[in-house]
Amino acid sequence: MTETKYKFHPACLALPPMKPADFDKFVEIVRKDGGLTDPVETYQGLIIDGRHRLEACEKLGFEPKFKEWNGKKPNGEPCSVVDYVMSKNLDGRRHLDPSQRAAVAADLVPLYESVAQEQSLSNLKQGAGPPSPSPPTGGVGKTSGNGASTARAAKSVGASQRGTERAKRVKAQAPPEVFDAVKEGRMSLHAAEQTIDPPEGALDLEGRPVPPALRQVFADAISGFGPLIRSLRDANIALEKLLDSPAGKHLPKDMSHRIDTLLDQVRNAQPKMPCPVCPPEKPAQSCKWCAGAAWLTKQQAERCTVSKQSGLGV
Repeated sequence: MTETKYKFHPACLALPPMKPADFDKFVEIVRKDGGLTDPVETYQGLIIDGRHRLEACEKLGFEPKFKEWNGKKPNGEPCSVVDYVMSKNLDGRRHLDPSQRAAVAADLVPLYESVAQEQSLSNLKQGAGPPSPSPPTGGVGKTSGNGASTARAAKSVGASQRGTERAKRVKAQAPPEVFDAVKEGRMSLHAAEQTIDPPEGALDLEGRPVPPALRQVFADAISGFGPLIRSLRDANIALEKLLDSPAGKHLPKDMSHRIDTLLDQVRNAQPKMPCPVCPPEKPAQSCKWCAGAAWLTKQQAERCTVSKQSGLGV
């Protein structure tokens, strides 16, 4: 947002801003309407809903309309200000992807913790006693913060609790611009996690970082095997066809032993079985078994079998 003299509630700021193109269209709507059709809502001196309406008015020089929130949902049900802001903005008005929703929920967790504390104090003043402790949330609630507040934040924006925990971790450990990119829809939560969790390929067998240049050296060396294996396979097929053809009976005697030797060498190196790791239609150059060829040689197949039988997996 542009600089403004108004102050905003944290729940309002937890939502990502409009994309510039969408905001420009919205400004034109306000211009054509000659002002706001819906007032900007406030609560205890803070803007809780309508920050883009307010910014549009300031950009156009229009006088904004304000309305104090009455503490209830549109259906008359009492609710917290955080619940109200989320219901107003996420019930058909904001289209956020799962990563964005998780990031918004991560920002809401401390707000819901404050709501829980206020409710607890209110109950004590009324003599109702503190609320019963929430049941444990299991593995997803171990990263940080209160599990009940995390669950409540996730539910309020339609995010999963696991996704919210992941977003909390990104917010705590990644640079602020990374978290902002997730919330604004410019980066997925998975991609953001990669900035704090290096991929397995970035480490060597002892967990040490591998310099990118050295990794490329190994990748180039491995990639050379794929074409070689395919060439051997094609050579073997061509030779077998030649020997099975009518011309095969005219094989020169001095070449017979040489061809038998070559065939034995090719059969030991030719593809013997499909790679158990890569799908044949999309082999991976990084595969430790086939190096992108999608097939294993006889020796590779034997080593693969031994590896599986020993429990090392493929």
